[in-house]
Amino acid sequence: MKNILRLQELDGQLIKLERECNSSNEKQIMSKMSQYVKEAQNKSIELEQNAKKIIADYNAIKQDSEKQYQDIRQLVSKDEKTMTLEEMQKVMSSITQKTNDLYNLEKRLGQISQKMKDILKEFEITKNNVVKARMKHKESKQKYEEKIAKIQPQIDQIQKEKEELKTKANKELLQKYIDKRNDNMYPVFVPLLDGKQCGACRISLPSKQMDKLKEKKFTICEQCGRIIYMD
Repeated sequence: MKNILRLQELDGQLIKLERECNSSNEKQIMSKMSQYVKEAQNKSIELEQNAKKIIADYNAIKQDSEKQYQDIRQLVSKDEKTMTLEEMQKVMSSITQKTNDLYNLEKRLGQISQKMKDILKEFEITKNNVVKARMKHKESKQKYEEKIAKIQPQIDQIQKEKEELKTKANKELLQKYIDKRNDNMYPVFVPLLDGKQCGACRISLPSKQMDKLKEKKFTICEQCGRIIYMD
């Protein structure tokens, strides 16, 4: 049991080191910048799709405008000497209508042109911010790696001692410990408290389980699943 408890203590030290690294300012900045770059990439895709749609609308309106120009030219080119008054009125009415249509189309072209300028401006801002975010991520990553490098010898020493303990520990207890650690449980082994309670969840053990504990020196808590041992 002594070897297993020491193994658990070493895992606790590794967990603490890992948490310190993950909660470091450098790691948080890295995570934040990575998320920003990902969101910016999605934004760029969205802007590109919007730009394609606006270009398609622009081309359609431009084509329609050219047709209106041609229609007006054809109407204006008609010889008024050969037309009746009624025909002339119809031509003038058509010219007026098409001129209005042309004005509205040109107005829409202006709006679309402004939308395209806004998209290009937003795209440029997004691109510049991504460059800054990547630079900041690179700087934070370098500092984070320097921090990891400083504690790596300590981690290596802990890992070395863990491997040595595994060769000495009780095989049954070791396997139980490994299985529960694989389920991210920590601590796995907890002492019996007040002669009857689980050292983790504080539930009182039934008499049958207490008998088993006294016999084998350990038992599994029915509530939290941790292994209770007699100190």
